[in-house]
Amino acid sequence: MNLLKSFKFLYCGKDRLFFHITLFSYIGIMCLCLNNVFSAMAEELFLPRITFINLSRIGIYLNFILGGMIAFLLFGYEYKMVNGVLNTKDNSLAKFNTFSYSALFKMLPIFVIWTIYIIFAFGVCLLFIKKFSMIGFAYLPMAIVLLFLLFLKFLFYEYAQDY
Repeated sequence: MNLLKSFKFLYCGKDRLFFHITLFSYIGIMCLCLNNVFSAMAEELFLPRITFINLSRIGIYLNFILGGMIAFLLFGYEYKMVNGVLNTKDNSLAKFNTFSYSALFKMLPIFVIWTIYIIFAFGVCLLFIKKFSMIGFAYLPMAIVLLFLLFLKFLFYEYAQDY
């Protein structure tokens, strides 16, 4: 029953419809911008004679910057919302502001450290697979690392609780 109250609180109330439309618009703009960037990269790398989009280099860079800024805003917003839910037990959606960027930059050290750990673990697993390629158990370390990646988001949420 508590879960239903949380959903009711998220989707009902003052200015909730406007907020959800704004959130959906941010996600749509980010997807369109980054899709243009990835299409241009695919055109340049794989299919140089087939044109997907007609954007200049400056247009592609502007799409990348705009899409990246919105992606950073949304990542920071996620951790800002998690911080609000864990610390104040407030299930409401937080407002968009520049604190979303600062929340992401506060989380940046843990992202970098755990990315290094994951790259190291994948490297060790690949060396293990290369050395014991005929044995079926060679893929077990990689499976363990991939299973660990499922729970890595909870570690980030726990860290987000402290700032």
